[in-house]
Amino acid sequence: MARDKRDLFGEVPDYDLYLRHLYDFESVVRVLNPDADADTVAELARRERTTATMLLEQAGAMLGEKVAPLANKETEFTINDDGDIVWPRSVKRPFDALAKFEYVAMSVDESVGGHGLSHFIAETFHELLYRADPAFASMPLLRDDILSLVATRGSEWVVERYAKPGLREGATTASMQLTEPHAGSDVGGILVRATAVNADSDSADQALTDTQRDWVRAAAGAGETVARIKGTKTFITSATSEAYDHVALVLAREEDQYEKTLGSTRGISLYLVPKWIGFGDDRERNTTRCTSIEHKQGIRRSTTSEVYHDDSLGLRIGGAGQGLHYMFEVMNPARGAITRQALAIVQEALLLARDYAAERKQFGVPINEFGQVTQMVAELEMYCQLFRAITTEVSHTHDMVTAIERRLAALGEASPEKERLERRHAQLQGKIALLIPAMKYLVPTIAERQASNAVQIEGGRGFMMESRIGSLYRDVKITGIYEGTNEINAGLFLSRVLKGELQPDKARAQLGWLLQGIDEAEGDFAGEFADSVSAVQDASRRLRESLAQLVAFKAQAMERDGSAKGGDNDLSLLAKTVTETMLKTYGCYLILRQAQTLKHAYEQESGAREDGGEDAADEAAERSRVGSAYRRKADIADMLIEDLRSRLAEYDNAIEGLTPETLPRIRRVAAGLR
Repeated sequence: MARDKRDLFGEVPDYDLYLRHLYDFESVVRVLNPDADADTVAELARRERTTATMLLEQAGAMLGEKVAPLANKETEFTINDDGDIVWPRSVKRPFDALAKFEYVAMSVDESVGGHGLSHFIAETFHELLYRADPAFASMPLLRDDILSLVATRGSEWVVERYAKPGLREGATTASMQLTEPHAGSDVGGILVRATAVNADSDSADQALTDTQRDWVRAAAGAGETVARIKGTKTFITSATSEAYDHVALVLAREEDQYEKTLGSTRGISLYLVPKWIGFGDDRERNTTRCTSIEHKQGIRRSTTSEVYHDDSLGLRIGGAGQGLHYMFEVMNPARGAITRQALAIVQEALLLARDYAAERKQFGVPINEFGQVTQMVAELEMYCQLFRAITTEVSHTHDMVTAIERRLAALGEASPEKERLERRHAQLQGKIALLIPAMKYLVPTIAERQASNAVQIEGGRGFMMESRIGSLYRDVKITGIYEGTNEINAGLFLSRVLKGELQPDKARAQLGWLLQGIDEAEGDFAGEFADSVSAVQDASRRLRESLAQLVAFKAQAMERDGSAKGGDNDLSLLAKTVTETMLKTYGCYLILRQAQTLKHAYEQESGAREDGGEDAADEAAERSRVGSAYRRKADIADMLIEDLRSRLAEYDNAIEGLTPETLPRIRRVAAGLR
């Protein structure tokens, strides 16, 4: 596959397939136009499809020409005397190209400078960008998420100065600064301080230059809370750059509550720390410095550094002590984005491994004729299909939530429609709450194994530093670490499932909301899919039965320990097994649903052809394409079901071992190794 100029959209037929047949535009349109007839809904959906297709085709061509060819370029970041990171030209060029072609802030609301596109379109674009260069892509996409939060939670004064310009022009970098050397997942360990600033104070610790004082007074006059930020943050992606403006969101502990809240998540606020203090030409560099650049195994085309805030000036975003809450508003979409990153890496690895296996000859034949290589290539395709089905389902759920919120805003007083939409909104939010951590665990976990298989297909060449597949393998590891480790996300999924069962009266996210479609699917499937659907429904039933065991174990542990955390340590040992099995079951159902949809489309295309009409050759080609796609989906569904059967056997064994007598063995063995 030529890598100098690519069509990233056309290389993967699934993109067009989703746009034409597999993404349910109609359901979103119907929420926004409840009184429209079927023909109107169909026409509105057709327009959405046409717009999305044009945008993504153009994006695929642009990214294939301007970004992808630079992905394997040697990258070396340095720090200048001002503490800014100096980007090499091979990183600046794609960053500037995204701004030039206005591929920034795709899903951000238009009122603050974004394009206001649906989650599905924006996240498909994100996948294309991650495929073009999975390491570099983290920086512009993180910038969009951070500035979107500022636009949502910041005051008008802050939004106009620090969010809108970056979202409109794309010439800004941004970083979320949470981690400290001693505080990673344990946010309660944060030590960075935020000390309130009074522009009119003469005390030594409040000393300001004239430029700083004017800026602080202007901010305070607009109702902003200004503070000095002091301390070190580490593992910071895309910290301040020499060539661009920068906005940092920093979690810091309020000085007036510092000792009282130390060790907890209370008293932690979110501060916006700009690169420059002042207005117009009267500006000074804020006292934030990058002190070192991390030397990473992968994603080497994005910067990761340590940052020191030496009494930097910052503006508080939102209320005091609400920093962690706001930070999760960035982390949740970021978890979805990282899942897309892992999918994109596997998709790229598939394309490269497939082409290599077809070209590389051993013993006189291409290696793709050997059974074990064939199996590895097929598994790469199978998991690409599974990952894309799951991530697209989350995108569609987000789009439904957005549509319902817009419709609710348009409705006036209480009505049956309003009550129905509010119930549906709560269920969809619950579905997202379950799927985000589950897919953030599953996709990176399997993606790492599949990228390893791609290296294996390429053999010794894949082990070389210059190998693109080898680079992807090094890149994929981080997807299971940042924005919450695999262990945290699997544990979060299981915790939410159990809370949903133990406290259903609090409208917790429930597994039943996720599996409901499977339970009701039998009447929608017939013929060749009947046995497959029956197998998935059997898996769903077994999961429900085992869930009762998990809930009983949790309830007994809570009563025994007198704590809501009772049993968490033991149950955490099963979190990965539970999460993988439950999400694979749901993913099998999604792929079967896609196969059924494509089969209907194929039958409709065939019926239209039999009735005659113009453009017979084009119709025949489309019919053949859809027919091949539906049969491929059916084969992939069967492969996934076989995988699920073996997974269920392991799952059953794990559940059987869920007793207070057996689980402590693991802790005793681990304790003996200390």
